[in-house]
Amino acid sequence: MPLDEPALLALAPVELPNLRVARYGGEGMAVRMTDLPEDDARRVRQLYVALSTLLGELREALCIPAGDGTAPGGFSNGSPDVQDTTTECIDDARKVLVRTSKDLKWREALSAARALRGSARPDLVVQRQAVHDIRGGALAALALTVDLVGQGRVTTSDVVRAFYLTRDHLKIMRNALEDIDAPARARDTTQREHGTHLLFEKWTSVEHRLPNDRAAHVRVDSNYEGPVSQRCLEFSALDRVLYNLMNNAVRFTRDGMVDLH
Repeated sequence: MPLDEPALLALAPVELPNLRVARYGGEGMAVRMTDLPEDDARRVRQLYVALSTLLGELREALCIPAGDGTAPGGFSNGSPDVQDTTTECIDDARKVLVRTSKDLKWREALSAARALRGSARPDLVVQRQAVHDIRGGALAALALTVDLVGQGRVTTSDVVRAFYLTRDHLKIMRNALEDIDAPARARDTTQREHGTHLLFEKWTSVEHRLPNDRAAHVRVDSNYEGPVSQRCLEFSALDRVLYNLMNNAVRFTRDGMVDLH
């Protein structure tokens, strides 16, 4: 059973002092590629290239523009809507995912991600956190979704969710590694309001699946609708936390349900 609002507020009080001098913008959780061990830097680059390729192909199949604005088919802000997605677009995106599931470079990129180790030095906390989130984040759910589509076990929502997972993990990687893609990170730092609808569209009533037959149905409940952040970089910092929480919740749920309140 989900906790009621008084119980949630008792766990996470909202009246906390703000000790920051300047507004948080998503920085402070990143390292540079040169901070990583050489083998890890190579593996991270390999993964980023594979994800970028997949996102580009999914964008084209789903007729989503690379930039801002309203896209054909009712898409806005570069995000697909299941209700507005044509059967032809979904079928094209499904073919992309089936092809990816059989692609050797994709498999090698996933293997590279699993091989990431980071540093064992206790003082390199930010580096270890970056490697942890690059290995985790949206990647495990994405890898499983691609496999399921490749096996023919697919719904329209699975195909669209693959787009969200790919996009989000690339943003998580840019948040964690400040120089992995300088032009894209520069775009992530521009002023652009991100609202709660961006959380609702990718988490409401989805099946969040992880390897080893772990899955949970996500229920979203919110009494607030409005701005959450002013930059992609800030929103991706939230995503880094949220995907970690979701992944852990799926692993430990007893009833196959996860509540996001």
